[in-house]
Formats: sequence, C-alpha cells, structure tokens
Amino acid sequence: MQVKISNEGAEPLLLADVKSYLRVDYSDDDTYLTNLIKSVRQKVEEFTGRALVAKTIEVWYNYVPEMIYLPYPEHNAIQEVQFNGVVSEGYYKTGLTQFVIEPAAYVSELAGNDKGVYVKYTTTGNFPAGIKDEMLKIISEMYTNRGNTAAGATELSENAFDNLSQFSLV
Repeated sequence: MQVKISNEGAEPLLLADVKSYLRVDYSDDDTYLTNLIKSVRQKVEEFTGRALVAKTIEVWYNYVPEMIYLPYPEHNAIQEVQFNGVVSEGYYKTGLTQFVIEPAAYVSELAGNDKGVYVKYTTTGNFPAGIKDEMLKIISEMYTNRGNTAAGATELSENAFDNLSQFSLV
C-alpha cells in the first residue's frame, strides 16, 4: 500500500496556545515553535493513526483486496475509487467515521487485474482535548531540551507514547 497525504486544514494547535502554555511572551522563537507544532502533530498522527487536521488522502494497492481499511479516520467523503484503472461505483462503504470499502464481487473479474485499487478520500480532522494536552507537554519538553543533542531529544518520549496510546487507532 502506498499513501499520499495532502493537509487541507490549519494546524489544530495555535502558536498563541503554545506560547501561553510555555509562558513565552517574545517572538524570537515563533518560527521554531511553529515548525515544532507541525512536527509534533505529524509524529502524533503517525503514532495514533488519527488525522488531526483535515486531509485529502490517496491510497494505492497493487492488487484488489477483499476489504480495504482506509487509514486516518475521521473520514469525511470518498471522492474516487478505481479498480484496475477504471473509475468504479462497484463497492460498498461501511462505517460512520472510518470507512471500509468492500469491492463488489464483479470487480475482481475486471480485465487488467494487475493494476489494483486507487482510493481518494477526505478526512474531517479530529483533535481530542487529551491529544492537545499531550502535544503541549511534548512541545514543552522539546522546546526546553532544544539544545540537547542526547539521543531521543527530538523524538517522542516514553511518557508521550504511554499517554497517547489511549488515542491510538493502529
């Protein structure tokens, strides 16, 4: 499976929120903090399997699976599905906020079965308060230790993993 992700929404954690949490009242580090917000959000999304901002996602499979579990819920809408290079309505969508696509029986019989499946869909972006709190803690830790070159200074800590595990969908 290959995945292409395009973020459509704004960062769910604002620079002003981070600066308030850190009690920073100067603008010297605004660029660094803005980049840190994005970096931490991406790491949290990867760990939890959640889309914290609205996205357009494209997924490719080089075969036609029996069930297609689309990553990064909260799913909003399916924009396009192709089986073997042909745009198709030959599928069933199940789930309310996490779509699962079940190809119709005839799809596997289409000519050119070697091209697989392509799905393009959007997510709404969901930012639970618990994730916001944890992101603020992670950013605080990384900001405080930004000059530290010790291993793990730029990665999520064991505490962050433990605290975020309750939000994990993977």
